[in-house]
Amino acid sequence: IQSLPCLFAVVLIWILWKRRHVEGVLYLILFECAAAIWAIADSFEHAATVLTIKTFWYQFSIFGASTIPVLFLLFTLAFTQNNKFINWKTSIILFAVPVITILLTFTNQYHHLILKEVNIDPVANESIYYYGSWFWIYVFYELGLVVLSIIILFIGIHRFYNIYKKQIIYLIAAPVLPLTATILFIFKLTPLRADLTPVA
Repeated sequence: IQSLPCLFAVVLIWILWKRRHVEGVLYLILFECAAAIWAIADSFEHAATVLTIKTFWYQFSIFGASTIPVLFLLFTLAFTQNNKFINWKTSIILFAVPVITILLTFTNQYHHLILKEVNIDPVANESIYYYGSWFWIYVFYELGLVVLSIIILFIGIHRFYNIYKKQIIYLIAAPVLPLTATILFIFKLTPLRADLTPVA
């Protein structure tokens, strides 16, 4: 089941590629590429039974997981015609935390700023993570970007005709499920050990 989101993302990339010249679609294509990376890495992590292999796929998943909120925000800005905020300076600022997070994830054994400890639940074969200090900075930054994107879409509702308002409502609803799944998993508010965000 974890591989289904990856297949879905690949299909969407193929569909969106035909409309790549439409405003904001390029960011949506990159968003789906990041989602595919996250989903496939997550499926391999679930399948692995050795801690080192699980950790490797967790690290690989960060390439997708850390960039998705930034790409969603950029798409949101383009879709709502706030192009004045999209430039190389803004992009550098927005991608700073994801880049730092990726570097810290792959060098975690030297500082444990991302993961303090990782264990495996022998019954469910799921990884149990104990997070470091930078991880929380990264999580609140990513959640903040998603919330900001939703706010921008809410504001944008009043600027478009009815046909586009429906599209914006769909876009507002789309991140709610993965956002909820992330909060439940990160803060251990559910008995499930698995991170269902890529599936959501």
